[in-house]
Amino acid sequence: MSLITKRLAVVAATAAAATSLTFASSSASYADGPTAAEALSACPTDGNGALCLATQTTGGQFSIGKMTMPLGAMVFTGTVSPDPNSSADNILTNASLNGPALQVPGGLLGVPAVQSLIPGITSVTASTELAGVPHFNAGASLTGVGTALTLPIKIKLGNALLGNNCTIGTDADPIVLSLTAGTTAPPAPNQPIKGSTGTLGVDGGTIVITGSSFVDNSFSVPKASGCTALGLQLLESTVSGIVNSKQGLPSPAGNNTIVMNANAWLGVPPAAATAG
Repeated sequence: MSLITKRLAVVAATAAAATSLTFASSSASYADGPTAAEALSACPTDGNGALCLATQTTGGQFSIGKMTMPLGAMVFTGTVSPDPNSSADNILTNASLNGPALQVPGGLLGVPAVQSLIPGITSVTASTELAGVPHFNAGASLTGVGTALTLPIKIKLGNALLGNNCTIGTDADPIVLSLTAGTTAPPAPNQPIKGSTGTLGVDGGTIVITGSSFVDNSFSVPKASGCTALGLQLLESTVSGIVNSKQGLPSPAGNNTIVMNANAWLGVPPAAATAG
């Protein structure tokens, strides 16, 4: 399939899903946020004019096991490519996920009163990293029907005593988020929650979605691993076990929730558009 054909297929699917939706004027829908060119400037560029999906979180919450944190201002980008195994989905190649490290409530000891006593020792940070290839469904993101974004991630725990490789989930066993703008159908004890497709607009040749909310409360969370005491690998099993006990891991499906409020842009990055 040629590049032009691939791009047309994505745009056609997006347009078909949008036929029943109302477009907002550009001045009303994202006047307070970045322009399309600014948002897409974070995208990977190879000069071939490939479409890119760029999202910026504006808030939300992530609850896994016994740990609940607000979502920081994450930026996620990826080049849109057809999924050879699905006519509806696209894979996101050259994907990246960047955001601030968040403080884990209670820190290393699980006691809020002392978590900031010795920064880096009693405190623990959590950073979200990609752990596989994401998948994107343009139609689902616009209609709220089905999974809009499948995001395999791992969470890196930052603490001087836990070493540099302490993560919840791994590349081989990631946390897999199936984010929808519609309504979830989780196993008990979680109850269905509803996302939002947001407001659809256009900025030049870029499709813009603002005020959307993507949710999932059906995913499971694997145990933490790679946690050591001062880098002593012989203690990895013991230290990781302590982390798992403290955070309630592994945590089965029906006990975890993510609500990700975000704006999204689908278009050609400025450098690629110029090169093309």
